[in-house]
Amino acid sequence: MEVARRGADAFNRGDVEALAADTTEDVELFAALGGAVEGAGFHGRAGIEAYIQITAETWSEFRILADDFSDLGDRVLVAGRIRGRGKGSPCRSKRQTRSSWISS
Repeated sequence: MEVARRGADAFNRGDVEALAADTTEDVELFAALGGAVEGAGFHGRAGIEAYIQITAETWSEFRILADDFSDLGDRVLVAGRIRGRGKGSPCRSKRQTRSSWISS
């Protein structure tokens, strides 16, 4: 569960190095917001970098607020919220989210 906690914290800091340190080379990221826009996942370290860059270009604020971590054996289910504000928008966005971190 600690890897998932560190991952959420690293993402919020935009820390590609920390995210890459806790993942394998074949990491796959299927983000709900990115997937809705791009229609595909992000793969490997280059994918992590691309997703963080796209997020920074699209959102003036974007944070993962992880509220609950559940150990499911080979994966960790993270329940929480995403809070953000799009660039050029005075409106804040907030939504519930779930993510699954699979350990190898």
